[in-house]
Amino acid sequence: MKAFTPTYLFTPKGFVKEHTLIFDKKIIAVGPSDEILKQYPNAISQTLPKYSVVMPGLINSHVHLEFSANKSSLKYGRFMPWLYSVIKKRDELIPLCKQECLQKAIESMILSGTTSFGAISSYATEMQACIDTPAKVVFFNELIGSNAAMADTLWGDFVQRLDGSKHASSETFFPAIAVHSPYAVHPILVRKAVAIAKNETLPLTAHLLESRAEKEWLEDNSGEFAPFFEDFLQQKTAVTTVKEFIDCFDTVPTLFTHATQLEESHAKQLSQKDHTVIHCPVSNRLLGNGVLDLKQLYEHAIDYVCGTDGLSSNYSLNLFEELKSALYMHDDADLDTLSLSLLHSVTTTAGKALRLNTGRLEADFDADILVFDLNNDDIYDEDLALHIILQQFELKQIYINGEIYAKN
Repeated sequence: MKAFTPTYLFTPKGFVKEHTLIFDKKIIAVGPSDEILKQYPNAISQTLPKYSVVMPGLINSHVHLEFSANKSSLKYGRFMPWLYSVIKKRDELIPLCKQECLQKAIESMILSGTTSFGAISSYATEMQACIDTPAKVVFFNELIGSNAAMADTLWGDFVQRLDGSKHASSETFFPAIAVHSPYAVHPILVRKAVAIAKNETLPLTAHLLESRAEKEWLEDNSGEFAPFFEDFLQQKTAVTTVKEFIDCFDTVPTLFTHATQLEESHAKQLSQKDHTVIHCPVSNRLLGNGVLDLKQLYEHAIDYVCGTDGLSSNYSLNLFEELKSALYMHDDADLDTLSLSLLHSVTTTAGKALRLNTGRLEADFDADILVFDLNNDDIYDEDLALHIILQQFELKQIYINGEIYAKN
C-alpha cells in the first residue's frame, strides 16, 4: 500500500486539504490524514513536491485517432469546406497513421494526464494500439450509412468490427457502439445498433447537431447539406428528424457529441432520458460550429463531459488545452465555478458517463492518479481549479492501476 498526503486532493466534492489517499491497484481509502494514517500504519508514504495536487487521471470522452497524421491538410473555418477536405484527403491521411503514429498520439495523451479515453473508430485501424496501451479505452465502433440500398453491407462491416472488439475485451479495453449522426445513419440501422447496446449493456455515443448545415438539412431538407447529399448519395431529403433520431435512444443513456445547435425541445428530450453531452470546444471553434450552451444544459440538469475530438479538427490531444479553450469560450460564466465544472467533466462526470471504474479518488475505484507540483502555495483556494487549467502545473507522476507510468 502507498500513501499520498498532498497539499490538495481532488475529490468528487472538490479540493480538500489535510487528506490522505491510500492505494495499491485500487484506491483503498481517502479521508482526513490524522484518521487515515492511523488506520493504515503500514502504508508507505510517497514523496511529493512541497506544494502538490493529487487528482484522478483525466478521461478524454471523445477522440478520433485515425486522423492523427493530420497537421494542416484539412480546411478549417466552416463545417462543409472541412467535410469536403476530409473526403478528399482521408485516403491519404488514414494510411499515413500506422502503429507508430497511433502509439505516439496515445502517448501524448497519457503524458499530458489522460489515463482513459473514448476512441471513435470508423475502420478499426487503431484497435491494436488501443489494446496495447495501459490506458483504459472505451472503443466505440462507429456505424455509418444513410443509403438504404447499402444498409446490409454497412451493417455487416459494423458487426464484424464490433465482434472483433468484443473478442479483445479486457480489464482496460471495453467494446462500445457509436452511431455516426442523424444525417449519416439510416433509422433502421440506428434502432438495430441501439438494441445491441441495450441488450449487451454496451456504452453508446452519437454525434448530434454539430453544425448549422446539419440542423437545416434535418429540419427543412435545405442548406449546405442539400447539394452534398444530392451529389454524393442522390438524396433529396433527410432520412430522419432531430426528434426522431433522439427518440431512438430512449432506452439507453447515450453520450451525444457537440450539440452546439441544440434547441429547447431537444434539451428536454435529452434531460428526460438521462443522456450526456460531450463538449469539444476547440473542434467547434475550428469548424465554425458555434458554442455549446452550457447554461441550457444546467437548466435542464444535463451532464456534460469534455473531449478533444481528433487531430482532424484540433491541434492537440491535451485535455488541459481543451479546458483552457472552454474557459475563454464561455465568457459569461463565473470563472471559478466553470473551472471546477470543467475538471469534473474530465474526471468524475466522465467516468460515470463512460461506465468506467475511474475518475474518482474514492475507495474501490481504480488507482489512476496524477501528481502535480504547484511550485508554491500562494493560490487562493477557490481559484485552484482555474489555475490548474491555466498554468498546467508540472505533472510529476502518472499512475495507472496503481503502477507508475511516468515520473519527472
